[in-house]
Amino acid sequence: MLSAAFAGLLSLGIANSCSPAEDPTGPTSSITPAFTQNDTAGVPVSLNDFRGSIVVVEFWASWCGPCRAQRPWVRDFVARTRDSGVAMIGVSLDYDLDAWRSYVRENSLHWTQLSDGRYWDNAVARQFGISATPTFIIFDREGQRVGERMSFTQMEKRIGELLAAEG
Repeated sequence: MLSAAFAGLLSLGIANSCSPAEDPTGPTSSITPAFTQNDTAGVPVSLNDFRGSIVVVEFWASWCGPCRAQRPWVRDFVARTRDSGVAMIGVSLDYDLDAWRSYVRENSLHWTQLSDGRYWDNAVARQFGISATPTFIIFDREGQRVGERMSFTQMEKRIGELLAAEG
């Protein structure tokens, strides 16, 4: 269970990332580059498979303390938004694929989970300039990037705005 102080820091977006670098760098274009990576069963999954849905991509790792701490919130978010046409894709920066698969199974992460086992060299993370976990990127139903390098709280707010705009 989270301490009240740590939970407060997480809600403010403070003390909520694991990072090898100080500042995020990378692309800021709204043009969505295609990506494909294997899921826990080794099946290739593409972002294009989710066209027509609002897609949230979460960059995380099983060894990342803040990622683990917010796991219940993410699980609840997925359950609350699934029927609204919101799809969650987890992109793990784990290097031990067996440990990653075990974590996904043991923690009931029943949404799409991808990894290439390359740690911070994960191809999708590099493509989007990810330098901290957990980090969220949002794509609208047309596949345009409409939110990037967001905390959980920022992501949840932006998804609410997108769904409200749809009426």
